[in-house]
Amino acid sequence: MNIPILYQDSSILIIDKPSGLFMHPNQYTQNKPNCVNILGGIVQKKVLTCHRLDRRTSGAVVFALRKDAAAGVTEQFKERQVKKRYLALVRGLLTEEIYTNRPIKDHYSKDKKLLEAESLIRPLAHGELPADMIPEIPDTQPDLKSDGSNSGDNGDLMPAGSKVVGNANANLSFEGLRETRYSLVEVELLTGKTHQARSHLAALSHPVIGDNLHGDKLQNHLFAEVFQTDEMFLRSALLEFVHPADQRIIRVQLGPADSWLPILQTLRFPENWTSAQPPEVSRE
Repeated sequence: MNIPILYQDSSILIIDKPSGLFMHPNQYTQNKPNCVNILGGIVQKKVLTCHRLDRRTSGAVVFALRKDAAAGVTEQFKERQVKKRYLALVRGLLTEEIYTNRPIKDHYSKDKKLLEAESLIRPLAHGELPADMIPEIPDTQPDLKSDGSNSGDNGDLMPAGSKVVGNANANLSFEGLRETRYSLVEVELLTGKTHQARSHLAALSHPVIGDNLHGDKLQNHLFAEVFQTDEMFLRSALLEFVHPADQRIIRVQLGPADSWLPILQTLRFPENWTSAQPPEVSRE
C-alpha cells in the first residue's frame, strides 16, 4: 500500500495516512497492513507512534524515528500544544462558527465516564445531492406480506417507484431521509479526546458522513448506494507543532482526500473544493 510521505528528516516523518489503514499492529491486527510496519520497511528504521488516528480517518500523522523525538512530540500532544484541525463532510447546512465544550464518553474506560472536550467548528462550503440521484425501489419488489402486497420490515406499504437508500431489502424510504444538503466543515480540536470531532458533530445534528458509530445510518446507506463508498469523510487536515530537534515550528496542511473530490463535485460544492490541493509543508 502506498503511503505518501509529506516530510522526513532524521528525527520525524509526517505522512498522509490513507483511510482504512491501521496505525500500528496490536494483538487483534497483527496480520493487517499498518503504518508502522509499512513505513519501517520504507525507511529501514524503527518507526514510533506519537499520537493516534482512527483507522477510517485519513490525513496528517506524525511518527518519530528516535525515542527522544517520540517523547518530545508525544508530550506536545499530551499538553495540548499541537494545533490540530480536521476536515469533515457532514449532514445538513452548518452556516455559523460553533464552539462546543460538550463532554464526551471515554472510549477507553469500561464505565464510559465523561471527559472534558472542546472544539471549534467552522463552515467552509455547502453542497446538495441532486434530486434525480436519489435511488428508487425497483417496480418489482420481492418482499410480500401474507396478502401479497408489498411491504417493508415495519409492515408499512411501500408502493413501487418509492425513493429509497440502499437496496430494496434495506427498506429505507426517501421520506425517512432528513437531509440531502451537506456541509464541509473544519473542526479545530482544542482538546484531544478519542472520537472528539465525531462526537461533537453528531451532538450538533451534523454527523460525519460514513461514521458507523456516531453517524446517520440512512445517510451512510445513501452514499454507499449513490457513490459506492463506505469511507468515513473525516480527515486530519492540519498539524502544527514544535520540531523536537531544533525547536522550529513545523506545519502541515492538507485539502480533501483525492477520493472525496468526485463526490464533492457531484454534490455541487464550489470548484475550489473539487480539485486536488497539493499538501503545504513549512518549517519556520
